[in-house]
Amino acid sequence: MTQRAPALPAEERRASIIDATVPLLIRDGLQVRTTDIAAAAGIAEGTIFRVFPDKRALLIATIRAVCDSTEMDRAIDAIDRGGSLTDQLTAAIAIMQRRFVEVWQVLTAVGPRVPTPRPRDQKALARLLKPFAAKLVCSPAEAARQIAAIVIATSLPTMYPDAPLSPDRISRLVLNGLAR
Repeated sequence: MTQRAPALPAEERRASIIDATVPLLIRDGLQVRTTDIAAAAGIAEGTIFRVFPDKRALLIATIRAVCDSTEMDRAIDAIDRGGSLTDQLTAAIAIMQRRFVEVWQVLTAVGPRVPTPRPRDQKALARLLKPFAAKLVCSPAEAARQIAAIVIATSLPTMYPDAPLSPDRISRLVLNGLAR
């Protein structure tokens, strides 16, 4: 006999189902089965449909959750502001790199048939860069956009199939270019 999942507030239950769906969505794409999601979440399959009206709604909610940058922004905002520009930027790049790779994995797995949210500005990274504005050749907001583009380009398996650039290497590339 299986043990019943503990009662959770609705938003926590929703989040736990979405969290369980992400790796399965990456693995199976849109063919992910709700029975597998339920097993991964430790719930009965019917619980999914008490939280989401149907599988499509669950998949859209999962994609939106993965693409939502709120947690990434919080993590960047939590970086110790006492370090050097290089140290702070390297920490931010590590956070961004993990998120961008997960977003890429999910969007690759689902393909173009599912609507995806538009990327947001990198406001948290711009806030991190603001105290260093005098050292930048452009505004912190523009620097943040350019850094995000470089992190994406140097982190995704399609560009670097063997191993992505490390956050430290990306930071040095952004701050020093390719010169010795």
